[in-house]
Amino acid sequence: MDELRRMSALFSPSLVRGLLSEHDNERSLKRLNHLRTDVRPVRVGTLFDRYYRRLQLEYRNEYVFKNTLLHEQLLQKYKLSSTVVLDEFKIAASKADFILLNGEIRVFEVKTDLDNFDKLDKQIADYRRFASKIYLVVTERLADRVSQRLLQSSVGIIIYSDSGHLITKKVAEQDDSSLDHSVIFKVLRKAEYLELISKHFGRVPNVPNTRVFSECLTLARELPVITLQNDVRQILRRRNIRCPELLISKRTPTSLKHLCYRMNLTFSQYQDLFRILDTKQ
Repeated sequence: MDELRRMSALFSPSLVRGLLSEHDNERSLKRLNHLRTDVRPVRVGTLFDRYYRRLQLEYRNEYVFKNTLLHEQLLQKYKLSSTVVLDEFKIAASKADFILLNGEIRVFEVKTDLDNFDKLDKQIADYRRFASKIYLVVTERLADRVSQRLLQSSVGIIIYSDSGHLITKKVAEQDDSSLDHSVIFKVLRKAEYLELISKHFGRVPNVPNTRVFSECLTLARELPVITLQNDVRQILRRRNIRCPELLISKRTPTSLKHLCYRMNLTFSQYQDLFRILDTKQ
């Protein structure tokens, strides 16, 4: 189990940043090589793929779930120009694991076999204040338990199957009953909410900086909550990644796609990463 935890830790922004850094490259490569079981030279990219396959089989952590969600809910279904994923996105007092934005907002909460359900009710309540469709993503082992728990709920259920694919067990129902102006508005950055207020009211409040947000929120509350949600969705969809063509490229290993998406690598960072992945150790 210790070895699997160390393997899991390799799929992190800190390790990729280390690989891309002249100062930390050697140390990061040592971390990768430390868990090897053979001595024959192999590509760095192949090492990542091997470790990822082992995690899929023996230690399905949150990263494995998210990487599969990215593949099967985004890359295989939609264009990156029209759909955006938000990772670890703060909504009220919770952080959503995975949000898919295109013509609607869908929140995906991941619960692996390594997690507990202590915070689930609070998380779902928070997500309902922002999104109209919510999915819980679990393994087959937890499927029956979750199905009973959410039997009368609008929350959908997606099973991460033993074969490593996603199966929709229960489709999420549209539920706008708990949408909250304040929660929706607070996900925006300052420039974004000023644009929204200017669009609807033709001006932004002429008040001291310390009062700008509260005055804008007061105005936002005058809008129908669905109108506000739609505007916020459209604004958030602009937070797309820099190099979509490199993310979907075969040069980016399947095992690292979610990590590259999350880090939003630049063109030069991708080129450096490709060079490192092609080197043999």
